[in-house]
Amino acid sequence: MFLTLLVSFSLSLLISAANSAPDWGLWAEARQLQEAGKPKEALQVLLAHPTSDCSFFYNAGTLWLETSPEPLASGTALAYLDRAKQCFPGDTEVFHNWHVAKSRFEKQMGVDNYDLSSTPFENLVGSIPIDEIRGVTGLVLVLLVGFLYRFYRSSRSLRGLFLRKEIIPIELALLITLSVLVANRFATKNPSAMVLEPATIRSGPGNSYVELKKINPGFKLRTTGERHTVTEGETEVWIQVRYTKEDLGWTIEKSLLGK
Repeated sequence: MFLTLLVSFSLSLLISAANSAPDWGLWAEARQLQEAGKPKEALQVLLAHPTSDCSFFYNAGTLWLETSPEPLASGTALAYLDRAKQCFPGDTEVFHNWHVAKSRFEKQMGVDNYDLSSTPFENLVGSIPIDEIRGVTGLVLVLLVGFLYRFYRSSRSLRGLFLRKEIIPIELALLITLSVLVANRFATKNPSAMVLEPATIRSGPGNSYVELKKINPGFKLRTTGERHTVTEGETEVWIQVRYTKEDLGWTIEKSLLGK
């Protein structure tokens, strides 16, 4: 079934980028090429000047999705769009293109192969818009303090203040939001990283270690935070990853797109 791509080069998102300062001339050229029906050329211009900006991930993923139906291209598109979805969890265009990329990837690589490393708990917490939860927590806390101050002024007593029936629903709401924040902290102990280019997982940091698994773009891994710099002809940074729910290995950092 044909799925229409929702292509949107949002200048407002580019202007608000906090992580980098893109070259406006080159970004404008990429947009013009895409609108002229030349996604491959637009992608080349975009990738020539990569940034850590969230809009770059969205635009790069969308252009990869347009350029080729090949498995590696779909996986690379999924890697970029998965990162964009983390940046913009409520954006329908980002979600649509991510879903198109994920559907193509699963059709080519298998439905169960997208994410073998995340536990159900990590997936559940990862689906929660944590920034919104932080905002709700702050609002609930302000309301709780306001009500407590109001009732304290009227009674001038702390006895029974936290057990008033007007306060209990706010306290429960605060407890729930704080619990979600704590759960998120535990679940993100091993952050996710998307495979951006073909790589090999080995038993240790370096090419001399046993090969455990070959991985293609589009697969999701979990990182442990362990990293080593290895010099074997050239210097590479290797990081430890969890590639199934139980199994650990090492791969070259530059092959991954992390948080």
